[in-house]
Amino acid sequence: MSVADSAVPKKGHEIINALSSGITVSLNDVFREALRKVEGLLSRDNLIVRCDSLPLVTGTKEELKLVFDTLIEVIFASTSRSRLFLHVGCSENQLDDKQPSSTTNMKRYQIRIQTNINTDKGWKDRHKNALDRCEQILSKLDGTFSVHAVSGCLFTLTVPGKLE
Repeated sequence: MSVADSAVPKKGHEIINALSSGITVSLNDVFREALRKVEGLLSRDNLIVRCDSLPLVTGTKEELKLVFDTLIEVIFASTSRSRLFLHVGCSENQLDDKQPSSTTNMKRYQIRIQTNINTDKGWKDRHKNALDRCEQILSKLDGTFSVHAVSGCLFTLTVPGKLE
């Protein structure tokens, strides 16, 4: 069994009519597919992934795949370590000023992708185009994106959605 299959929750294989407008996309499936693309770059013992259950969101699968593929590519391009840790946490975002839509009953979720990659002073500048692309896509989907690169790196996304 691959790291992607064992680490990312399996929920979301059946289409759920949880969101009344737009196309429903399972971020569990999107993240699993992004991980599969890079699994061969590190051995199974050197890629440690922990992932909470991620929400269903509205948007196109292509846009959301681009966000997760881009983030995974940035993470793998930035690692000089022999062992890479990825912790993907998800929780309802209580601090977001945007309220859930009454027609879709969507809540806002904060997804935190924490890694142990090494960042330096020019890291954000080198990856500016990729990070800006993620921010633009998520903004279009009524979400947000931020990066905190201090010790390791933390990517934070907020998206409207519904847990599976």
